[in-house]
Amino acid sequence: MRAPRLFCYCLLASALCGCTLEAGSLREPIEPDAPLVEQPAKQQPADTQSLLRQLEGTPLAASGAVRFLSTGILELGEEKAPLTLTVFTEYHCAYCNQFYREFIPRLERDFIENGKLKVRFVPFVIRKYPNSEDVLRGFLCAGTMGETLRMQTLLVNRQEKDRLTAKEYGKELGMDANGLQECMQSESISSMLSSQKAVAENLGVTLVPTFFLETEERIGLPEYADMRGWIESKLQ
Repeated sequence: MRAPRLFCYCLLASALCGCTLEAGSLREPIEPDAPLVEQPAKQQPADTQSLLRQLEGTPLAASGAVRFLSTGILELGEEKAPLTLTVFTEYHCAYCNQFYREFIPRLERDFIENGKLKVRFVPFVIRKYPNSEDVLRGFLCAGTMGETLRMQTLLVNRQEKDRLTAKEYGKELGMDANGLQECMQSESISSMLSSQKAVAENLGVTLVPTFFLETEERIGLPEYADMRGWIESKLQ
């Protein structure tokens, strides 16, 4: 029987629930069938709100309620939504991809479409995977080229199976190969990666997925009912 997916804390390798991060390098991701346990309280940085504000930026590309920000963030929902859910993620992480595939449609129905919530995705590189940074750079470039949501969906659905290069994913999306390659090597993309990493390190993020609902942090993929209740409690 599968263990319930609770908000979790990684105690040992046998009880980990996400992909572990280290300052400067990233450890091996957790096996998807690892048992999940509740996490103890964690001391929050005093300036959590100001650190999260560093992820804000101007839209480089936008379509309806989907925006790619100058900070390299994919944002879903109304800009003036009263609540923001920030998700630290990575495309090899099974729980991260499960959140996007299974939770986002429900969150759209319950909170995003009615303007109560917006969701921000902050992706990370995990060094274990040779193409992790390559794919993330491709995602960021897709964002600047107006292909954020299509690339995000492709990576979430295919990355665990195919683990192709960004060039191959870009070709599948019909993107200009030369333009994509030039963008991926640009200083602006490197700056996005560095800024996101700095915010995560200053927030003390050590696992993906990690969620911040406004400034309150929870780690690991929960049951959807638990996440819905968490959001509802903030709307009261």
